[in-house]
Formats: sequence, C-alpha cells, structure tokens
Amino acid sequence: MKAIYKNDFWKVSVDWKDPTLYEDVLENGHECCEDSQLYMITAAFGKNKHKILYIGKTTKSISHRLKQPDHKLRHLKMSGDYSRHKLYITMGKIRVEGGKVTPKRIDQIESLLIYSFDDFHKYNGSKINKLNLSEHYEVQNKGEFHALPEKIYLGLFKN
Repeated sequence: MKAIYKNDFWKVSVDWKDPTLYEDVLENGHECCEDSQLYMITAAFGKNKHKILYIGKTTKSISHRLKQPDHKLRHLKMSGDYSRHKLYITMGKIRVEGGKVTPKRIDQIESLLIYSFDDFHKYNGSKINKLNLSEHYEVQNKGEFHALPEKIYLGLFKN
C-alpha cells in the first residue's frame, strides 16, 4: 500500500524481542528494558503459542513500569486468571523513519496496536473503545509480534 499524501504520515517499525519470563524482567531487568518503549504481556501454556493479554507503553524503563501499583494489581489478576500459564514480557523498540520517538507518538502507536488487535481486551479496557490519533501511520511489526498484524495502516492509503 502507498500513502496518498506521502508527507502526511509516519513510517514506523516496532522491533519486538523474544519473550522473557515476567518474573525475570521484574527481578533482574533486561538489556532491552532501557531502550524499549512498548511491551506485551503474554501467557503461554506449555509449548502452545503465546496469547497477548496486554499491550503497554513507557517513557521510562519497562522494569520500572512493571513495578508500578497498577501493574502489580494487573499482574496479580493475570496470574490468577491464567494460573496454569507462564506469563512473559515481549519488549518492542520503536523507530520512526525521518522523525523522533516522542511521548505523543509512543502513546499513539500503543493506541493503534491495541485498537488493531481484535482478540481479547480484558486488561486494555481504557483504550479499546476509542482511537484518539492526530497523525497518520504505517506501522511494521518485526520480530516476535505474536498475533499482532504484521502491518497496520491508519490514514489515506491505496494499493
């Protein structure tokens, strides 16, 4: 697909790393924690595919975000709901072609990922019913993006 107005959208890639056990990230951090802006919490039972439970963002480190009170409660709820599963964190680093990664863009890209993911939204309730974006995007997910779409477009595009 091509943008109708070439200067009116941001071409973004999100490089998703391999999943790491939630507890390991919480206790020991991870080398990707410091420079990743997005993360997914997934659940896996045995060798089955990972199920995305939550998509989040941070402008600090992911391990710092996971230690916040709202995340502690979310982790407790997920652990109870998925007691037979292991919980994982998959970290995503945003790159913006010809632009900067700003807090506003991080928030908008997180919103777009949540909104485009049409599966289970029990833990991302606040952003699933609205899509408040002021810019147009082409988002390419790379690496371990699980069940997210490989490409997401928001704006005026044509084949």
